[in-house]
Amino acid sequence: MNASIAYESSPFKRWVPLSGDAATVFYEGSIVTMVKASQDLTQDGVLLIGNAVGIADTTAFKVPYGLVLGFNAMQPTFSSGRQTMTAVASASQHASTAEYLGGSNNVGVIDDGRPKAEVAIIDPGTYIKMPIWNGTWGTAITVGTVSTASTTGAGFTSSTVSDYTPVAGLCTVYCRSGLNKGVSRVTSDTSTTVKTVFDYFKYDIAIGDTFVSVPLREGPSYIQIDATATFIDASASPATNYYIVDVVELNLATAGQEYAIFRFQPDQFSFARA
Repeated sequence: MNASIAYESSPFKRWVPLSGDAATVFYEGSIVTMVKASQDLTQDGVLLIGNAVGIADTTAFKVPYGLVLGFNAMQPTFSSGRQTMTAVASASQHASTAEYLGGSNNVGVIDDGRPKAEVAIIDPGTYIKMPIWNGTWGTAITVGTVSTASTTGAGFTSSTVSDYTPVAGLCTVYCRSGLNKGVSRVTSDTSTTVKTVFDYFKYDIAIGDTFVSVPLREGPSYIQIDATATFIDASASPATNYYIVDVVELNLATAGQEYAIFRFQPDQFSFARA
C-alpha cells in the first residue's frame, strides 16, 4: 500500500519539477516540500519532506506541498520491492525529447526537459492515508505476547510490544488476539513491555493474548515520517522529532497492512513557525 490522498480531499493536482539538488529517489506516494531546510529555498523544484527534525519540525521548517501521484519519464523505473514507480532527480541537462514527457500545466513552458512529478496539493484540509512500518519499508510492527495477565483490564506485561520508547498519552495499543481482539486503547506508560491504559480494556487480559503498539493515537498526534516520505515510522518515539497531525483513523488489525489517515495541523504550513 502506497500513501495516498483520502476522501478526495486535495484541492487540485499539478505537475512540478523534481529538484536536482541531490540524486534523490522519489516514489509514488512520497510527500514533497519546496523548503530545503530551515527556510532554505536554494533549489528549484520539490524535495522529499523526509524526517521531521525537532518538535513540529521546527529545526528544518519544511512545509508540506503535495503527494506524488506519478512521473513524466518516457521509460519509468519500477520498484519491485514497493510495487510502485520511482524517479531520480538530476540537475544535468536533458536535451533528449525522448526522455521525458512534458507534463501539463496552466503556466510556463510545458516541454522543458526536466523530470517532473504530478502531485496532489496538500493543504490543512487534506487527509492522507499512509502505511505504518517498523523503521524500514515492508517491516511489520512487532507483536507482543502477554506474560502477566490482568483481571481488571488495566494493562499487562508482555514480550517487547513497542518498537520505540513510549510517551504517555501519545501511543496506542491494539489487541490482536484474546477476548479483547479488535479493541485499542491509548497508553499511559513509558515502557516497551509493561503497558497501562487510561481506559481499561473491557475483558480480562490472559497470558498468551497478543498486542501491537504504535507511537501515535487518534486525534492530535505526533508522528515521524521516514526519509523517503512514504510511511509512518513505528520505531520512532514521539518525544523529540515529529510532525503534529490530526489522526482520524488508525487501523492496526492486520500485520503488514497497518495504516493511519491524518491531516497535518495548520502550524506545519507556517514558513516561520516557532
